[in-house]
Amino acid sequence: ASARPVQSQHCEKIVRACRTLLETLIQALQHQFAAIAAEHILQAFKSEQDDHLLGELASLLYQMTGSVLQFADFTLASRIFAELRDRQRELMKTPKATGRGFAVLNRKIDASTKSLLMEELQSKDPERQEKAALVLESLGKPAIALLVEVIKQEKDFRTRQLSAGLLSRMGRDAADAVNPIFVLTE
Repeated sequence: ASARPVQSQHCEKIVRACRTLLETLIQALQHQFAAIAAEHILQAFKSEQDDHLLGELASLLYQMTGSVLQFADFTLASRIFAELRDRQRELMKTPKATGRGFAVLNRKIDASTKSLLMEELQSKDPERQEKAALVLESLGKPAIALLVEVIKQEKDFRTRQLSAGLLSRMGRDAADAVNPIFVLTE
């Protein structure tokens, strides 16, 4: 018998069913499902105390962001990322900052999301850049490496300036990541 409460087990089954559904739907329907289900999943995520279930919900939310970004739903993606970031900050203040749920929250941007956001940011189209900036700022710490990479690669001053501005609002971790860029070598 499991030591986890029956309610948590039922919730976990629901989360797994949502993940399975998301994975089996065609891409266009994945976005529609994410748009409909996101609010309910975010509500459950905000209040979840079970570390294992928190990790499951966070994984599902990350998976949903990939689907919504493919259809340029930057507003929903930024909302999800902001909730993930806020919950991570909340957990940093407690002893729960070491559990599985926290580990899932502390993950890096997946390769396809990173590519998509870099493409948008480097597009030189102000509308596309604004949407990418919205998502990157919502991401918080996981966006630091991407923004540093853009600063290193990009020739366009405006894009570099935008990336630096986003980094400037991300605190000490961003400053530590940017400092090596500006160190003069002999």
